Parts: sequence; C-alpha cells; structure tokens
Amino acid sequence: GSMIFTTPSRLEQRFHLAVMQLAAEAGVPFAYLNALVADPAHGPRNAATAAATRRLLPQARLVTTRDPWSQAFLKELAPEADAVYVPDALFAWRGRLGRGRETLARPEYLTPFHERPEWLGTWDFQKPYVCVGGSSEAAKDPPRALASYRRLLAALPALGYPVVVTVSSTGDAFLEELAHELGLPLVPAGTNLLVAAEILAHAELVVTGRYHPAILAGLGGVPCVLLGADSHKTASVQAMLGYPDVQVFPEHPSDADVAAILQQARAVLAQRQRWRETIEAATALRAVEAQRLTEHLASLT
Repeated sequence: GSMIFTTPSRLEQRFHLAVMQLAAEAGVPFAYLNALVADPAHGPRNAATAAATRRLLPQARLVTTRDPWSQAFLKELAPEADAVYVPDALFAWRGRLGRGRETLARPEYLTPFHERPEWLGTWDFQKPYVCVGGSSEAAKDPPRALASYRRLLAALPALGYPVVVTVSSTGDAFLEELAHELGLPLVPAGTNLLVAAEILAHAELVVTGRYHPAILAGLGGVPCVLLGADSHKTASVQAMLGYPDVQVFPEHPSDADVAAILQQARAVLAQRQRWRETIEAATALRAVEAQRLTEHLASLT
C-alpha cells in the first residue's frame, strides 16, 4: 500500500525504491508483491518517485498488484514491469471468519488493555449492530475529521442499530475521543486482530474508509458503505467484492453527504441477503486467486 505517488513522497515508498536500487546494483534478484499503485486522492503525481519506479520496477523478477486498478495503473506507468494481479493476501483468510459468534458472547475475555478503559464502553455483540471506521485520508486532518465524523456518528443510530466504533489504525485515534464523547462502544486498534475481524464479520453493515476492514467484513459476507481514502482503494475493493453498486462517499462527509450515506445504508440493509450472497461468491473467487501467489513465487526458483 505504499506506492502512492504523493508530494512529498512517502517514507515507505522511498525505502522500497532504495532496496530495489541496492538489490539491482548488487545483482540480487527481488520481487515486489501485493502492491497498491495509484495517484494520490488529492494533488499531482510525484514525478520523481514515478520516474524511479519506472526505472527500477521492471528489474524485479515478479511484480504483483493487490487490485486490478493498480495493475492497470502500472501498465500505463511502467509497462515493462509486466505486473500480475493477485488479490490481497487477506482474501486467503476466507473460511476463518464469520463463525465465531460464540466467541463474541464473552466480551470480558476479548477487550484489550487500554490506557483509558472506560472509553471502551460496553461490548455487546449478541444483537445486530453497525460498525464505523476511519479513513486514511480523513486521518490527515484530525480537527476536520472530528467535526465530520461527529456528524456521521450522531446520525447513524437512525438506521435502528447500535453503533460500534472500530479503529483499525493509530491514525484514526480521533475516533476514540468521539466514541467516548458520544457514549459509543469502542474497538481500539490494539484489539486482537482475530477478535476485531470477527466483530466486523458479524456486523449488519460497516461504514468505513479503510481497505482491509472492508475485506474482513466481506469475508463474513458483510457489506460496507465506503468513504474516500488516500487513493482508489475504497473503490477498487468494492469491485473486488462484487458490489452491485460501487459508490465512494467523501472522507469528510457534510450534512448532505451524511444523508446520502444513510440513504445508501438503508438501501443495502433492505437487500442485505442479496448483497451477502454476491459478496460471498466474490470472496470465494478472490480466495482462490490469492492463493496462487505461491505458484508465482515457485516459478522464480
């Protein structure tokens, strides 16, 4: 997820390019896997990192992208790299999630250590609930994110379900403050991954701007309403999950955006079984495709 051509360039992207450079100079074979390759959501493409990518990536023995949109982007940027689309490895977790409701029945054993334990609220996953997560793009402006997510979180109970705030990244720490302020249960970023995954996989609906939580929800057949991110990823993941209606809502939703999000959420919930069946069929295909990564790696030996 590091090959987004932002200005200034990302530290991880510079590190990856430096490793490629060192490997090429030393004659050491290398592969670049599970790449998200995209222009930034806002602002121009970084010409320097794009040029370095165009020069170095074709020297890799294997390049895989985690979504078809990244593959198409690389074919335009660096066609000599001959990138192969292999779905994100998380799809290979299919079959491991969505069957642990009995585990969620004992939340006292699941809550993580938190420096402010009272902020976790009361965990209860035995009744239907809706999860809300953050956004990589919204996290860049915490004061604005506080205002826009306060608006969103205050409106979502109108769907008729309890709202659970799920934080998947330390960048979304602003959500912890909002959960406490609004009296909503909080699943912080320090929660055991499998516990957090089961919480997402048993929700009625997830509203988020995060890529991997959308996949984890999808592995349980749970649909999402997606917000904007730092790249195309919250649009491309919908296509990979087989969504019949691909929409991305602003990462800083206004009053009008919140109303549109509620409208979309109601439409999805009204046809949830159809969405579930479609998502389950798509994740079955993505899981098989993701497991082919080992075949690609074996072909290098």
